[in-house]
Amino acid sequence: MIEIRDLLVRRGATDVLPGLRLDVGAGVTGLLGPSGCGKSTLLRSVVGVQQVQSGTVLVAGEPAGSRQLRSRVGYLTQAPSVY
Repeated sequence: MIEIRDLLVRRGATDVLPGLRLDVGAGVTGLLGPSGCGKSTLLRSVVGVQQVQSGTVLVAGEPAGSRQLRSRVGYLTQAPSVY
């Protein structure tokens, strides 16, 4: 369902999720980790609202954030008023 290859997000001089490779199948998946470890950055990358420096993120075979996925992928932040 989700395929991530060699993901890199850059924030200033800091590389975030450098070289991340991940496959997530269909079903329910949890994402756990301490504050600042990249969970939100990863989720933003999956829904296509995070600018990535390099790598690929595919959701159901389509590039993250593509028009074809807009009716199939939902995302709600902790503070939705920001968006």
